[in-house]
Amino acid sequence: MEPVISKETDPGKDIAKAYRLLRKREWRMAVIYLDHMEKKYSNWGNIYMAKAIALYALNAPSEMKKALEIACRLEKSRACDDLRCLKKVHNLDLVP
Repeated sequence: MEPVISKETDPGKDIAKAYRLLRKREWRMAVIYLDHMEKKYSNWGNIYMAKAIALYALNAPSEMKKALEIACRLEKSRACDDLRCLKKVHNLDLVP
């Protein structure tokens, strides 16, 4: 049941589909779709920001933190801000 990602390059259309999955609360499918998008658009921070949302909803805070760290490295200032504010998520202490 792999998500279909078109071969044509249309990042707006692809990220819109990912956000539709998030709005429908199809967290697992969104993560799978975003994993495929990472291969297609390897240096796009928005993918990792969207993935962090899904991972938070799936109660996977350490994976969420990793996604935010990648987004921060890709110069997504919002991800860097989120990381600075994170202390504890889903009973997991995220402060080093």
